[in-house]
Amino acid sequence: MADSPAQPSRDPLKSRYRDALVSSGLVDGVDDVTALDPRPFRYAETDFVCHSGDPANRLWVIVDGAISVRDAAQTLFVRQRGDVVGEQNLVEDGGVRF
Repeated sequence: MADSPAQPSRDPLKSRYRDALVSSGLVDGVDDVTALDPRPFRYAETDFVCHSGDPANRLWVIVDGAISVRDAAQTLFVRQRGDVVGEQNLVEDGGVRF
């Protein structure tokens, strides 16, 4: 029996994440976005996605909601649905979060 071709993800979060990644422009020219191994995560309002000094080994594309980038008690900026966070640290700052 032959294997059936790969089916698109039926997970709505993965589908929305893939769509947000494509819309961000970060993957222009990439034929198969799934080959990049995008991994959607859900965070609670009080969760931290990273801290200053952490290795810069990923970026985030915001699918729903918003994220505040903070330095101690000060909010530096807020990113919303469709925005990308963390991409600059991948190529700058010696590969660590500022």
